[in-house]
Amino acid sequence: MPLTIDPANILKPESRVTDVSFSADGKYIAWGEEGGELTICDLDGGNKSDSKTIEGGISKVEFAPDGTVIVGSHSGELHGHERLGGHRWSHHLGGGCDHLAVSPSGDLVAVIDGARLLHLLSSSGRLLTHYESGELTLLAVSPKGDTAAIADDVGNVTVLDRNGNVRFKRDSRGEQGERVTAICYLADGHLCIAREALDVTMGDEEEIVLEWWTPMGQEVERVTIRQRCEVLRPTDSGVVCGMFDGEVIEFNSKRSPITRFKSPYSINDLISIGQDLLIATWFQVHLIDGEGVEKWQVEHTGLTEMVMVSNNG
Repeated sequence: MPLTIDPANILKPESRVTDVSFSADGKYIAWGEEGGELTICDLDGGNKSDSKTIEGGISKVEFAPDGTVIVGSHSGELHGHERLGGHRWSHHLGGGCDHLAVSPSGDLVAVIDGARLLHLLSSSGRLLTHYESGELTLLAVSPKGDTAAIADDVGNVTVLDRNGNVRFKRDSRGEQGERVTAICYLADGHLCIAREALDVTMGDEEEIVLEWWTPMGQEVERVTIRQRCEVLRPTDSGVVCGMFDGEVIEFNSKRSPITRFKSPYSINDLISIGQDLLIATWFQVHLIDGEGVEKWQVEHTGLTEMVMVSNNG
């Protein structure tokens, strides 16, 4: 029976939290609320920034490596704020910020707005390029900040450099297209794609698959999985997948699978912390060690929609 622990600290926002982020040094936390309130403070809730309310409500929040807090509005603009809350810059978005990703190095900020346009910027708010290609639904940025990957609603995946040049494109398969359910960059620079067919597949084409692609656009591996992959996260040597049926599978550098965890509920989010996994599912958050032992769990009164870990754990 796993140990059920109490939280080390509980911070109480005024309204529903829409996104949360830690600073690179793990000293500060920033979150956005449905009503537009932006809060930046120490992990114990002290040293709060000046009060800020973002017009249109907050959809996304990310700390950039230089300490800038990138804030996306539901229906307005993208903003850059200082750690103390001061406003640095704003960038116009069409229909608000639907997706936001910030590279851990290389100074790349990527945004998909409500008009399905991709914006690439620096953390100082300088626009690098725009890119438009269908109904964009997913976004990831490389660890070095040199490329961004986007997926559309029919299964096409496009990888672009910082100037908007297409590095390569992975075209959709099948007459009805596909659904890309998750994408992520791995530690070695490869791109992992989870996809499922939207119609009956022909020949040797699998229905639900994970794919590995090199930075130059070569598909190097394809593995069939039983259930839809909801979450992809990089590990030190591979990738870990959270499934619709509650299974968590890890693939090592040789793409060999091992089941790390099984829940009766769908996986909402997960994070790799060295050999451990932090897994959010239903009302619980579980910590699973490298041997597959559940070290502890935290139970919530509400659904756990996201988990976040600072760089220092």
